[in-house]
Amino acid sequence: MAGVDPMWGVISDIHGNRAGLEAIQQSMRSLDLAGVVCCGDLVGYNTHSSSVIDSIMDASIPCVLGNHDALLISDPGHSINPVYSRSIALARESMRDDQHGFLLSLPTTLTCEFGSVQALMLHGRPGDPIQGYFYPNDIKNASLPDETDFLIVGHTHLQFTLDAKNGQVLNPGSCGLQRDGDPRPAFAILNGRTREVRASRVLYDCSSEVISNRANDLPSVINDHLILGQKSSTHVKTDLTDDENLLEVGRLLNDEGFQVVSNCSGLLAEFDSDGDKATAVVVLAVLDDSSDSLVLRSSPFHYKWRSSSCDTGAQRSTGRLANGCEIRENPVGYFLEFPIHGGMGTASIAGITDRLCLLRESFLALEKIE
Repeated sequence: MAGVDPMWGVISDIHGNRAGLEAIQQSMRSLDLAGVVCCGDLVGYNTHSSSVIDSIMDASIPCVLGNHDALLISDPGHSINPVYSRSIALARESMRDDQHGFLLSLPTTLTCEFGSVQALMLHGRPGDPIQGYFYPNDIKNASLPDETDFLIVGHTHLQFTLDAKNGQVLNPGSCGLQRDGDPRPAFAILNGRTREVRASRVLYDCSSEVISNRANDLPSVINDHLILGQKSSTHVKTDLTDDENLLEVGRLLNDEGFQVVSNCSGLLAEFDSDGDKATAVVVLAVLDDSSDSLVLRSSPFHYKWRSSSCDTGAQRSTGRLANGCEIRENPVGYFLEFPIHGGMGTASIAGITDRLCLLRESFLALEKIE
């Protein structure tokens, strides 16, 4: 279409999460993209690796080899991390010859052209494209190869776009296993003319993945990542699909202007965070402890954000807002949380809804420190 900038979708770290990938694909269909690329790790952690490989193959999505992909098609010669060893074993059992051949054909690095943008894509980092990590703090020493506008990486499951000395580094985040406290599948949209990057998330129901993981005896910490967006010291209950109290909370939040998805542990409630297209998410989950405590949590925000009502200072890792909402650390900064001990037995449905609305208001009141 004349006059429309070419746009590309960038995905990574799907890790056998078929539901997460399908949610992103559905979101991308409305964007009239020129194409999609993938930074690897199609398999591992979750149980639907075979379906994910088929989706990437069927859509002819250019992809690089990730460390879990390499682990699936080769003998590592050492013991495998028990968090994902069983999921790799399950993927090996179901993998067909054509899928094995596809993974074998994946390059470790790939040069991509997005309109006027030249990019180098790999899973890890330059010099160690499969196993290496590129974290946001690494940007201060980063230097892109000549004639490269973007370095596109995955592996950390952290979504960011940062300016390097001679270009930009983009990590689209993870489709399938979040580590930053926001459980929504992540992806990025790259404008091939303006070089603008839009970090995107999509609301989805992770229940099918959680139930399949549990049925296949995968470690419960994987489901914690799916539900909470990060690991938890207390695991999350995963049998609340038809809980009437939580469904009623969802209906009330919908009336308050949230977009709500129920899942087998509680619900996700999405809201506009800046009046534009950016969104934040509230997580309501039930912890599987003696009191079935509730977790009411906002999406993460960077440490350079603060709340005008927080009396603990901008750089402190914890604090309490005037309305009782607490600021807590997460892997990329902070999140807001209302802990409710005792669960549904001590907090009314209306009370939970009110607290979630207060949590939204606290998030919207955050001010950026320039």
